[in-house]
Amino acid sequence: MGLFFCLVGYTFLLFESYFVWGLASFLVAHLIFLFAFIKRQGWLWEPRVAVVLALIAVRVFTLVSEGLDSLFYPVLIYLIVIVLMSWQGWALALNPKMEYRSFLGWAVSLFLFSDALIAVDKFYFSLSFSGVLILATYWIAIFLIARSASK
Repeated sequence: MGLFFCLVGYTFLLFESYFVWGLASFLVAHLIFLFAFIKRQGWLWEPRVAVVLALIAVRVFTLVSEGLDSLFYPVLIYLIVIVLMSWQGWALALNPKMEYRSFLGWAVSLFLFSDALIAVDKFYFSLSFSGVLILATYWIAIFLIARSASK
């Protein structure tokens, strides 16, 4: 289900006027991933991972916040959810008791990176070749999540 909502979200992002729908679709996808990670292992407290992800999130949000206007709170909520999802994805990847988890940390990191690129490109400054970088990191993340779930 999470992968389905990612596909829907990315389709919405292809059209500028549907950005909020894309954001909402990805929010649902990340909530589904977060639920799946927690269901698999329970909530794991990995403070090192949380600190790194929080620092990255604060930096990216600081860069883009002035350009968000009416999207300030929707983007903030989305950022919180993707950080929580990434945190638990890495916690699962670092848990030696879990089988078939090796790709999951990289997958959630690539999702976070891809979303950071979208935010910087849309709300801070346009990046050369951003589309190629966003697509590449997004599809690799999708592949790695599917790979880690298929075992």
